[in-house]
Amino acid sequence: IGRYILHARPLFKKESEFVATAERLLGATDGKRVRTLLKEVHCRPGAETVETSLFGTLDIPQLLFSTETARIETKFLNEKLWDSYILERVREAGDSFFDRLVDLVAPHIVGLDMVKRAVALQLLSDRLHVLLVGDPGTGKTDILRSISELAPITSYGLGNGTTGVGLVVTMKGDEIKPGLLPMADGGICILDELNLMKEDSRAGLYNAMEKGFITYDKGGKHEQLPARIRLLASANPTGGKLRGGSANAVRRQLPVDAPLLSRFHLVFAINKPNAEEFERIAKSVVERKKTVVTPGDRDIIKRFCSLARGMNPTVSKMVQEEVVLLASRVRDEEEDILIEITPRTVHGILDLARASARIVGRQEVTMLDVVRARDVFIASLDFGGKKETEDWPE
Repeated sequence: IGRYILHARPLFKKESEFVATAERLLGATDGKRVRTLLKEVHCRPGAETVETSLFGTLDIPQLLFSTETARIETKFLNEKLWDSYILERVREAGDSFFDRLVDLVAPHIVGLDMVKRAVALQLLSDRLHVLLVGDPGTGKTDILRSISELAPITSYGLGNGTTGVGLVVTMKGDEIKPGLLPMADGGICILDELNLMKEDSRAGLYNAMEKGFITYDKGGKHEQLPARIRLLASANPTGGKLRGGSANAVRRQLPVDAPLLSRFHLVFAINKPNAEEFERIAKSVVERKKTVVTPGDRDIIKRFCSLARGMNPTVSKMVQEEVVLLASRVRDEEEDILIEITPRTVHGILDLARASARIVGRQEVTMLDVVRARDVFIASLDFGGKKETEDWPE
C-alpha cells in the first residue's frame, strides 16, 4: 500500500525538472526508471559541480541515493548521466571543441601548435604513431606528460630505464606481468628519450606498432599479449642538436633505425626557436591568458575519448580520393621530406581525418576533417620551415 501511495504522489518541481533532464540525456526507458526511483524515495535529485577550462563551471545531474537498495542502480545511471551530459556539451561546442582540446595540451608551452594538434588527434585515433625529435629543452617531454594525463589508458617509460623485457613483460619470481606495451593495450604508450633505449630493446615495439600484440619466449615460458597501442615517443637527435638544412642531413640525425622509423605516421623535427621566434614567444608568454588544466578537464577528456573512440565515421569516395591525391603529391617530393611515403602513410592520414570527425561527433568524415588532417601531416614533413600548407592542393 505504501509503495502504491508513493507511485500515486505527484513529483515535486525539482524532481520533475530532473526527470525531464534525465529523459533528454538517457532516453525514455532510463528516464522512466529515474522517475520510479524518485517516486519511491530511493533517490533524490542532485548535481556534481565540476570546474573546467573547457566549459566553465558544470553542474552535472546526479542521483543521490537514499537507500542501500538503490546504490548499484544509482551508480549505473549516474555514469550514463555523466557521459550523456558531456557528449551534449561537446555537440553544442561543435568544431570549436577541437581548439579547446588543443589548448589543454601542455598549455604552458607556447608554440608547437601543429604538434599539439597532432597529439590531440592521436587521443581519438585508431592506431596513429607519433615521434617528436628535437633539441633538448624544446618542450617534447612536457607534451608527452600532458597526453599521459589526458588519455584514458596510458603507460609511460623512459628510454634509458626501459629494457626490452620491461617493454614486453616484467617478471616477479615465476609470475609474468604485462610490460609497458601490453599495459597500454587500447591506449597510448608513451616513451620519452627513445634515443637512449638500446637497439636490442626495441624489438618489442615492432610487433606492437604494426600487429597489435607482443610475444615473450624465455625460460620455457611462451606468452602472447594484446598490445593494440598508439605510440607517442620523443627523442633527442644524434649529436644532441639538429643541424643541416636538407632532409638527408636531418634524416642522418634521427636516432632510430629505418624499420622503426617507417612505423611512425608522423615525425616532427623540432628546432629551438631563432631570435625572431623567441621574441614572438616571449611576447605571447607575457600577454596571453594562462590556461589551467583542472581535474575536471582531465576527467571529461578521458571519458569523452573512451566514448568517442567507439565511433566509426564513414569515409566517402570523395574523401578517399582527396587522401590518395595528397599522398601521391607528397610522394613526388619524397627526396625533400624526412619519411618514406608508403600505404601506411595513407592509413595515417585517414586515421587523422577520422579522429577529427570523432572529436565533434560526426558520423561521416567531411572535407573539413581532411583539411585538418592535411595540415597536421604537412607540418610533420617540415624540418626547417620549408613546407607551407599553401604549396599543397586544396
